[in-house]
Amino acid sequence: RCLEAGMNDFLTKPIDPNELFRVLLLWVKISPVPLVPEPAAPGEEATLPALPGINTELLLQRMRGKTTACRRILAMFAQQNSGIEARFRGLIDSADWDGGQRLSHTLKGTAGNVAAEALAEAVTRLEAACKAREPLLAEIELERTLIELNQVLKSLQPLVEKAAG
Repeated sequence: RCLEAGMNDFLTKPIDPNELFRVLLLWVKISPVPLVPEPAAPGEEATLPALPGINTELLLQRMRGKTTACRRILAMFAQQNSGIEARFRGLIDSADWDGGQRLSHTLKGTAGNVAAEALAEAVTRLEAACKAREPLLAEIELERTLIELNQVLKSLQPLVEKAAG
């Protein structure tokens, strides 16, 4: 639809920096710059630990190898979403489908940004159930979303504790 409307190109969220630069280089005539991860800053760990539910390789690629920034956004993600289950349940129980759809859309975007791929897929289905205003389907998709979310939050707990302490 974007191309049919006259746009030259488009990007989808979450933004992949390599794809962004590819598209920019395609349409803005400048000399290409090689895209290589930035070296770790002094005192910065070069890698992330294994984090179930997070594609750390993809996240590091998006963040150009900056593990400190990755750790910070992952800790923020965990802190911002630790109480989201109650919010979802309240919206679904009160049949606030627009609110459920907005909250789902927000979580889908942030999950995608931190490379929580399975969570982003699950919450996409929850968003669709809210859009369809299907209570039973919304309950089922909420449970699936919460399984993925709780796995991610559990794996991020050490990062949250380290950021707090």
